[in-house]
Amino acid sequence: MIENRQIRKVKYNDGKVIIEYQVERDGGCDRYTMECSDAPTQDFIDALDNLKILTKGWTGGLIECGDDCRVAGASMSHKNGVFGGCFCVLKPIAGCGAPLVLNMPHKPSVPYSEGGDEDVCLTGTEFDALQEVHNQALAYLDGERAQMELELSEGVEK
Repeated sequence: MIENRQIRKVKYNDGKVIIEYQVERDGGCDRYTMECSDAPTQDFIDALDNLKILTKGWTGGLIECGDDCRVAGASMSHKNGVFGGCFCVLKPIAGCGAPLVLNMPHKPSVPYSEGGDEDVCLTGTEFDALQEVHNQALAYLDGERAQMELELSEGVEK
């Protein structure tokens, strides 16, 4: 396990997991992108999927997402020790060939400066949901993947 990793983006689409992350080093950071076709765990999928229930609150009640919506990905920031994030939801529209793309605005966990507006910061629920995506992405990088069914050949005893 690599220390000081910070997830920047997480996507899961068309059977491919894409994770962008950085590793803090003395004097800066190194950035990496991992694309992998290994299926993620159900916890990974659920962590991303759980973000869509935040859409109503994040949009001030303008849009509510149900089972028809899909989370396209999440982005996280780590600026001056402050965790922040946002996510993107795709909502199908009847009579359209393309979904409505809802890019949620970025929110920090606490104000970036003293006296900043705490009303624009992540709620506890939002923070926890984004942190769970972050944790699941780290676990994926560490090799936690879905188990594939192993088919036994005929004649081989279990």
